[in-house]
Amino acid sequence: MKWLLYLNALVWGACVVLILYALMGCKSITSCVLLDLEDVEPIPADTKFDESKRDWIEVYHNEVRIAIENGDFEAYHFFMQELIKEKVRLWREKQKNNP
Repeated sequence: MKWLLYLNALVWGACVVLILYALMGCKSITSCVLLDLEDVEPIPADTKFDESKRDWIEVYHNEVRIAIENGDFEAYHFFMQELIKEKVRLWREKQKNNP
């Protein structure tokens, strides 16, 4: 009798999932997209980049970490130099703004 309850719950669960897939606009179980987004073409303004929000220190730290993990001495040397240059640039900028 327990297996019948389990089977009933399983069937109802599958039905709920299929109904949700249909309501969300899924074409198949493996490719589910929202209905309205299929017709929207991206424009250059969608990828507008604000340079002032870029944290170069974090970028260079990440690249140095990856270079160490991969044993890439040349990449480590390059990104470590860039990291030092960026830290010096920020230090000079701070000194210039706070005499």
